[in-house]
Amino acid sequence: MIKNKKQQYSHSPTEDGEKYRMLFEASEDPMWLIIDQKFEICNDAAVRTLGYKSQSELRNTHPSQLSPKYQEDGKPSFDAAEEMMTIALTKGYHRFHWTHTKKSGENFPVEVTLTKIPFQGKDAIFCVWRDITDQYNLEKELREAKINAEEASKSKSKFLSMMSHELRTPLNAVLGFSDMLKNELYGPLNEKQMGTVKSIYQGGELLLHLVDDLLSMAKIDQGEINLNIEHNNASEIVKNSINLVEKLANDSQITLHCEDIPDDLNCLYADRVRAEQILVNLLTNAIKYNQPGGNIWISVDKNNSYTRFSVEDDGKGIQRDHAKQIFEPFYRGEQTTSGIEGTGLGLPICRRLSIEMNGECDFESVYGQGSVFWLDLPRCVGCPSFDDKCDIGRKHSH
Repeated sequence: MIKNKKQQYSHSPTEDGEKYRMLFEASEDPMWLIIDQKFEICNDAAVRTLGYKSQSELRNTHPSQLSPKYQEDGKPSFDAAEEMMTIALTKGYHRFHWTHTKKSGENFPVEVTLTKIPFQGKDAIFCVWRDITDQYNLEKELREAKINAEEASKSKSKFLSMMSHELRTPLNAVLGFSDMLKNELYGPLNEKQMGTVKSIYQGGELLLHLVDDLLSMAKIDQGEINLNIEHNNASEIVKNSINLVEKLANDSQITLHCEDIPDDLNCLYADRVRAEQILVNLLTNAIKYNQPGGNIWISVDKNNSYTRFSVEDDGKGIQRDHAKQIFEPFYRGEQTTSGIEGTGLGLPICRRLSIEMNGECDFESVYGQGSVFWLDLPRCVGCPSFDDKCDIGRKHSH
């Protein structure tokens, strides 16, 4: 009885084949059976997709016959199809993108999956298509949008560069004449006149700083920034930077603290002028956004293969809501209405310049307690000190 019951519920190969045939025909995705590198069997979805009337019209055709002469990568469709089928037969499975052609002559993109299967005693390929026209068009739009955005950015940078040069000439005249008036070279000024002239001079200076920053950003965007990467002394960079901001710190009643720099951290790869420009900017910000009687600590340490310059202050710090945007051009957060002068370009320029020197510029801050900004620059690993024996150049590595 058990034997008969098993026989009752068993399926013959013919029944299984019919079941798979029904699934094959019912699929909404075009399906094919490739035998000897030619389409031999297809379903109705394939016929509809290609715009033909019957399966017989597509039988015994090479994939390249239903494709443009060349694929998007420039390869002839016949050669490319042979290559794809060979990979599938060798590895058992292959997935790739392809361009097919409808009967009307319209080309369209598909994602193709090829799977090696046994069929009537030989190896065949089971092929499934998925029309990806919508995805392809979206990717094409995104690529075009990216190209347009890059072109717009280049045009903007070129415009800013040109305008910055044009603005410097009249600005220098304004600053020059207002400076002469301020120094009373044309005669004495009363208190009101002197206040007005000083305001003109200060406004001109701020505008000149903005023009210089715009010019720097434009040069970086256009890849026109020239860097002289060579071995440098970290102590000298710190010393020169402090000298440039010392008067501002004294006027603002800020105390600068500088730690001694160990000899093994002195030697680094950098453009000295740009490294000092970044450090001066970080120090200037720490002074401007501190309070009278505040402190700033400058230190140098190592971080993996980098020399880290740190500028720490005990000012009011940066709110978390503003932290993510602090390096965005023209963003000044809560400082916009603080009355503190600034262009909002200093930190973005610092970060861009640090990246150009294969370094990094970033920060940490606790609101109400202060901030620490740092500049990481590649250090000369293996140099015990900075001296004449340190033979380092752009192409040399320790």
